[in-house]
Amino acid sequence: FDVVIGNPPFISYYARRSAKLDTATLRYYQANYDFITDTKLDGKFNSIMFFIERACKILSSNASTFFILDIAFNDVPYRYIRKYLLENSSIIKLLTGLSEFENVYSDQILLQFTNEPLEKRNNNLVHYYSNFKNAKLNYHEVEQKLWLSNKLFAFALPHDNNSEAIFIKIEKFASLHESFPSKLVRTCLSLAGHEDEFLLENNKSKRINPILNYIQNAKNLPERYSKILNPVQVVYDEELKDKLNQFYRKDAYNEIRRQPKALGLGSLFAFTHPKLFVRQSADRIIATYTDVDCAANTSFYIISEKDEDGIESKISLKYLLAILNSKLLSFYALEKKIIITGDKKQPQMMIKPFKTLPIATLPTKDQKSFVAIVDKILSAKEKNSKADTSELEKQIDKMVYKLYELTDEEIAIIENKN
Repeated sequence: FDVVIGNPPFISYYARRSAKLDTATLRYYQANYDFITDTKLDGKFNSIMFFIERACKILSSNASTFFILDIAFNDVPYRYIRKYLLENSSIIKLLTGLSEFENVYSDQILLQFTNEPLEKRNNNLVHYYSNFKNAKLNYHEVEQKLWLSNKLFAFALPHDNNSEAIFIKIEKFASLHESFPSKLVRTCLSLAGHEDEFLLENNKSKRINPILNYIQNAKNLPERYSKILNPVQVVYDEELKDKLNQFYRKDAYNEIRRQPKALGLGSLFAFTHPKLFVRQSADRIIATYTDVDCAANTSFYIISEKDEDGIESKISLKYLLAILNSKLLSFYALEKKIIITGDKKQPQMMIKPFKTLPIATLPTKDQKSFVAIVDKILSAKEKNSKADTSELEKQIDKMVYKLYELTDEEIAIIENKN
């Protein structure tokens, strides 16, 4: 073909409302598609990935493909198809910020590429339009090879020198995962459409099970440092979980699917010890601390200071809370696409990128000045959920800037972004 134009079907095989992918189809994809280099993915695919590779392979020499794609193409699960494209094609044009389709509640991108491998073009320049509505004002030329050099193969604009200088200072510190290893950072309850059956008011278990407060949505955690507002109560019912999972295993067997749908209750130890809850979906990092027995759904991450296996962090939760809720960390998360945003797209922060956030480490005694201010904020919010703690939060921001050794000029960049 000389030209391929399309709007490939967007069918997810891994998201919450995913389509079913049977074992035979999965094995076929793994055997016949070159972008799948990691067989451990086991179904973290979307139909558009396969359309993209097929388009590359059926094109005539130097012919073009034009695809309209969902903005989810920028998300982590798509990193391998992005890598495949970067290595096996020349990206001609990328236009972002499309949101013109009625009744479509996400943004789109327009992607044009040829099947000429990058290695045959010494310096392919991508015509990048960062905003569809003002295309001429938001035109950039980007070297394609730069996208191959980042870990996630992200199709994104390179940062200016001032931002890069800030990133260098931030990234000299260890990641969140290094400071809170193993299962100290994890997801919460995964009830797969059966939430109502675990709510205290509906649960029919005759056994005595732990009862926990339960965070259902963003309204329960509306802002940084907020107390948990109006939680419902949920029963930590392992018997019900096992019964439902047994049904899903049987269903998967009957439909020849390798991976059954599964419910998970998370760690009771984590829920019944001091912890941080972090919202997965927000246009900035929003986290809070609680020592009340509490769980949450999969829209939240939970961070523990220690776990049931004896693994323990040297960083206090309240110190970490100060760092996470700072303007600096949200700036970094947005600029580095750890938080993925769009005009229509609900902001998302996936757990693997979240764990890469660089967290400045301090001796325990030096964390106390941060903890003291955090205690004041939490106390004020506990007494009055609408308490104005902005001045205390500004104090923390200044301390964080100093901790990461930012200059006045660099601080101004971040403050202007916020």
